[in-house]
Amino acid sequence: MSWNGSMDLLKGEYKLRYSNGWKIELDTTYDNGTADKGIKVNTNYGGAADALVPGGSNMLMDNPGAYDVTIAFELGKGFTLTLVRTGDLPAIDYSNYEMAIIGSAYYKADGTQAAWDEDLQPQLPVVAGTDYTWTYSNFDLIADGEFKWREAGTWSGKSIGFGDVVWAGDDLANFTDNGGNIKVGTDGNYTIVLKIDAATETYTATVTKN
Repeated sequence: MSWNGSMDLLKGEYKLRYSNGWKIELDTTYDNGTADKGIKVNTNYGGAADALVPGGSNMLMDNPGAYDVTIAFELGKGFTLTLVRTGDLPAIDYSNYEMAIIGSAYYKADGTQAAWDEDLQPQLPVVAGTDYTWTYSNFDLIADGEFKWREAGTWSGKSIGFGDVVWAGDDLANFTDNGGNIKVGTDGNYTIVLKIDAATETYTATVTKN
């Protein structure tokens, strides 16, 4: 059996899931003689388009465009995903995207360490053609803290993590990936410039320790 459709896929992460759900969990008192109780059934697939894994990691769409999408199931083999790119998408206008840093890698206005509960330096971009630039300057980052960028102070808009950007600058080694979050390796005062080239949907983060 197969499911077919045409859709526009933007840059970002995605998975396959069944019936708008992530998994089924039945919390019962049944004890099968092990430490595990109840039933847990994954209802999503991730990993890679050519090697789907039940409950696997998010897949990355790094070549946005219009696609014909086919999900097929064959008895004895399982699911496969086929993506056929059929065209380009118009460049996104990011001029009204207010992006801020959110995380635990900095101090809030009241002097306490943030806990993913206060956005830092929300701002609109500087626009030059199809290049959009947000500059976060002169702020202190805390070692072992983490952060991302998000739009408009909520998670319902655009969010950008470690793997979404190309890292540049003399101090890029101070930042590592932790499950998509950006982990700070060395504390200090930093300037970070986020740039989106909307023509190619390329994201670049240039980091400088002041």
